[in-house]
Amino acid sequence: MLIPPALPEEVSRTHLLQMIAQSSARLVVLSAPTGYGKTTLLAAWARMHPQSTLWVTVHPDGHTDHTLFEELRVQLPALQNTSLLDIKPSTVAQVLRQVSTPTFIICDQGWTFKTSALKFLVELVSLLAPQHKILLASHHTHIDGLQQLAFTRDLLVLGPQQMAFTLQECQELLPGFTEEDRRYTQGWCSLIMQETGMGFYIDPMEVITDMMQGVQDQTRHQLFLHRHLAPWNFHEHKSWLQELLQKGLPILPTVRRTYQLHPLMDQWVEKHLSEISIEPPSRSNDHTQVLVYLKALQEQNLHHKVIQYCEQQLRSWYAEENYDLIRTVISEIPPERLTPKLHTALAEAYIETGRAGESKPILQNLQNAGVATSRTYLLLARQANRNNQFNELRHMAEKAISLAEDGYDRTLARLLMTSYWIRRDEHETALKLARECLAEAKILGHTDLIVIALARLSYTTRYSGNLVEAIHSAREAIRYATEAGIPKRISQVVNNLADMLKDQGEYQEAIDHIGNAILLFPEQASNTVVPYLMVTRGLILAELRQYESAVENFLNASKRFRAAHHFASFLMPYTYMIFCLYKLGWIEKLNEMYDQLQEAWQTGRPDDPQYTEPESYLPVAKGIYLYANGRTQEALEALKLLRYEKAYWYDSVLIGHLFLCKVKHELSQVTQEDAKMLDTILQRREGNAAFTAYADGFLEVLKHFMVQGWCSDLVRQELMTRVNTRSPVVYSIRISSMGSRLAQMTINGTVIPMSTQSPVLALIYLKFHQGQWITSERMGADLWEGFKNPKNNVFNAMSELRRLLSESDPLLEGLLSPPRHPQGYLLTDLYPVDLDVMEYLYLENLTPDRQEELLGQYPGEFLPAVSNSWVHTIRQKVVSQLSDLALRKAGQAGSTFHGLIYLLKGLKADPHHFEMATQALGLASALGVVELAEKLNSFMRWQHDDSGKEVPLHLLSID
Repeated sequence: MLIPPALPEEVSRTHLLQMIAQSSARLVVLSAPTGYGKTTLLAAWARMHPQSTLWVTVHPDGHTDHTLFEELRVQLPALQNTSLLDIKPSTVAQVLRQVSTPTFIICDQGWTFKTSALKFLVELVSLLAPQHKILLASHHTHIDGLQQLAFTRDLLVLGPQQMAFTLQECQELLPGFTEEDRRYTQGWCSLIMQETGMGFYIDPMEVITDMMQGVQDQTRHQLFLHRHLAPWNFHEHKSWLQELLQKGLPILPTVRRTYQLHPLMDQWVEKHLSEISIEPPSRSNDHTQVLVYLKALQEQNLHHKVIQYCEQQLRSWYAEENYDLIRTVISEIPPERLTPKLHTALAEAYIETGRAGESKPILQNLQNAGVATSRTYLLLARQANRNNQFNELRHMAEKAISLAEDGYDRTLARLLMTSYWIRRDEHETALKLARECLAEAKILGHTDLIVIALARLSYTTRYSGNLVEAIHSAREAIRYATEAGIPKRISQVVNNLADMLKDQGEYQEAIDHIGNAILLFPEQASNTVVPYLMVTRGLILAELRQYESAVENFLNASKRFRAAHHFASFLMPYTYMIFCLYKLGWIEKLNEMYDQLQEAWQTGRPDDPQYTEPESYLPVAKGIYLYANGRTQEALEALKLLRYEKAYWYDSVLIGHLFLCKVKHELSQVTQEDAKMLDTILQRREGNAAFTAYADGFLEVLKHFMVQGWCSDLVRQELMTRVNTRSPVVYSIRISSMGSRLAQMTINGTVIPMSTQSPVLALIYLKFHQGQWITSERMGADLWEGFKNPKNNVFNAMSELRRLLSESDPLLEGLLSPPRHPQGYLLTDLYPVDLDVMEYLYLENLTPDRQEELLGQYPGEFLPAVSNSWVHTIRQKVVSQLSDLALRKAGQAGSTFHGLIYLLKGLKADPHHFEMATQALGLASALGVVELAEKLNSFMRWQHDDSGKEVPLHLLSID
């Protein structure tokens, strides 16, 4: 053990030493680039505690695992006869338990440690007694397990900001060092001082040049290209960033595992790496690669190449519907350099990412300047279609056809003309045109165009009344889009197909299609297709009377619409959510959601006087809100504003009109015209499943229509039968995993019998990682370590779990991702899954009363019959949480007696906690509880017994 001696003119960094001394963390990580004084600080700490420090230094050519284990064996006498293979975290922790004075394991140059050695140290931390510490010097904090330690307050990280030298410290070593020097170096001067060993300042650029020696050319290239895109996410840029961090270069952490260049490093890169050649990205759909390439071109004033590259890539970006990339890239180009094509592309990207208002001046300027392209007129036609300007729609579409540069653009424009004929109720003309366009698309051979044509044919046949062909065309579009890997197209067609299936009451197939489509689509803030799918799934669940699950889908959809700034669409899920909350009777929550709707609409409404979409939603939401709060007359006035024209098929229009009829009936104002409008709405819809599902809440007015002879045969038949075969069940799954030898799963209170623990163990694991894709390799390694073929265990467990859920109800299969999905396994949020151990892991989030309740009702170990490292880690976290809580409560107790009770409750969870037992013995003796004190004394003697026997927990059994 060679602790570095003090430097001749070493600065005493007392404030940092005090931070370490005062921290209760058992792991202290000094995380900063080379030159921030990490080793010097560790050596100063070691010299303060020479008799209780274990110093481990690993040289670059050393074997870090064996060096660590060898040093521990040499420096801990109790391990000297232990084989290196037998040195485990538990072994070291057991040895240190016998040491009453604080012991410090100091690991210098931790960036050279292998992953296995770092995992060893992290696991050892969780087993150490509170008085011991591990101090680790590293260039970064990318160490498995650190996040969990931070959660349990067992981690203290001193980063570059804390490690940087202050102006006063710099001046101690370098007379004449100024505030300007301090700003220039940001406190990064230790390396310079140490290397010179002199009292003068040298150019830090020379230091960086020396440190960059040996860095691979590819890493240098990536550093140059990415320097303006900081901060960088470590995982996204690990291929080149890791080498720079390992070298200790001045690259500073920011937040959430991201990094940026130290200003001195940024200057060095600008000066020394500017001659690197620029190559086009290998993947034209990779945001980062494309932005890096274009930024490099602009820096060298190659603006013509920027324009040329973007125009060349537009067709592929359109085909992939990569509108985020189009918007980001073109927004970076000065507007005066943009061509009409790129102006149009930017406008389309704004429309597709929910910012249609920003597209209008662009399109108008192009049209006024006489430089509009075929695609420009396509967008203007879509705009006219949205605003119900049918003649303008036809005029713009014909312009787009006449300016089409090729068959692709011409077919796109002709497809849009189908909307004009549908709006004119000339369905046969629209259908004929859609079939011609599909034939053209197949001749051209563009798969994305074929998918668009099939989707348009499905849409057209749907409104022509041919539902069979509409569903067939939608399925064909999904098949083509799946084979071509165009997820957004798949999602759009699926939404249409699911909506048709929903209206036919084919709920399970609709839910399956939606679930698969959501999994195919990438997570992006501007993604608005997934929230549309969530809305459709929410409507299905509402029709199944599973209102709580429906609310959850609508809430998630509204959050996604707002995150994408798609304010034109978020009204839809809010309206349906308010309806479901009314059905549940949750008026307080309904009022809260309506207030949110009002606030969001006022701040985010589209700046477009022709935008009429709110008239299909806002009156419904406001009417339900007012009616639920007893303001019937005001509800009527709100519902009278509901827009019917061209929106008969909207579920919101059906719900809104039913509410209007209900309110008018209660006010004795309902008329035959209201009944006729209901018939019109139902006739315009493809099916009546929604009406069947919602009719229960409106029976009085519907009966009134029948008595008066105002209702159609359809409504009369519904009233006469009132037989609803769909399940109204809202599922709740609970897993009991603590205390009992076998874990237990209940669904709505019914215990699910299982022949093996594997299915519930897999479900528990997925619950811990909910929202994450888990590969069979990862699950197998964690749950079935040591088995011959863990992947088989995973497959069998998941198959059995899927069978158990399906036998309870086929809808429950929606909890799991589809079988044999390429990304692995995923637990969805379709229904709530309650796992008892979760509360014990997040005690600090609970009220004090609930904390005390859990401490007193601790049922026993987590999964006691299962033996693997992952389960053991969870058990240790639970025990640690309860022990800390018991000690804290005992310290805050108002009396000796209550303090003793808390400690005894804590010992029930952690009978091996020597400090807790010691405090309990002291309190029991002080209270004169002789029998209990004797039991605790016997317990503590047994703790020190080296026989290896189990602790006799019965010694602590007290009345």
